[in-house]
Amino acid sequence: MSESLDEKIVSLRYGGLATFAGAIDLRSAVLPSGLLVAWEACVRFGLVDPLFLPAPSSMLTALWEVALTGELWVNIGASLWRIACGYLIAAALAIPLGLALGYSANLRVYLNGLLELLRPVPPIALIPVSILWLGIDNASKIAIIAYACFWPLILNVVLGVEEIPQLLQRAARTMDISGYRYFTKIMLPAALPKIIVGLRISAGLAFVVVVAAEMVAASSGLGYMILDAERTFRSGLMFGGIVLLSILGFLLNKLLVLVERRIVAHRM
Repeated sequence: MSESLDEKIVSLRYGGLATFAGAIDLRSAVLPSGLLVAWEACVRFGLVDPLFLPAPSSMLTALWEVALTGELWVNIGASLWRIACGYLIAAALAIPLGLALGYSANLRVYLNGLLELLRPVPPIALIPVSILWLGIDNASKIAIIAYACFWPLILNVVLGVEEIPQLLQRAARTMDISGYRYFTKIMLPAALPKIIVGLRISAGLAFVVVVAAEMVAASSGLGYMILDAERTFRSGLMFGGIVLLSILGFLLNKLLVLVERRIVAHRM
């Protein structure tokens, strides 16, 4: 039996919401909620010094106060802007290069030595270099984030291309699919799941690196806010900033999971 027009409208309207709800299973919130309640109780009953471990309610109050002044939104915006720029630059460089490396064995021979030499260098170790070359403004932080995000992406893209089934490759040769058609019809779709995995890993690294860079040299951002709160003994704001970073990273990861599910659904 075919769907009625009303049923199709309801499906289109609420399908995305249902998918997002599936991506965030409310059952996964049970344990964190219980830990927050226990945490609050320990502080309220004097089992923990609130200076060293403030109650969740104190963290919310501290975040609310800086939100009213606008300081919180400025810092969130600064961090997210740096993450977005570095993340997109890494994707723009790593995805095409990874596809090329996965496709061409000759290119891998020429570039593998350089890439393997640079890959072990920790992004945090390059923060002083980026400041020396690019200053303390956004450029140095964006460069470090792009560097950190580049490696998980390129490794996963190369792996995705190398894992294309031999049967699929032989079928492409049999049907004379080559060049641009091979790239769009075979290679990119086959590597897409690995690309999404690389994007998810890179998203987590971007949050780690931006906080470290903002703690070293910055006048805005969540990393700067957390360090400044520690220096002024505002432990509620310090812990609140850490929890806020966790929530933002969690939401970004869930968004990428949702995108991955959509892509997989369209490919089936």
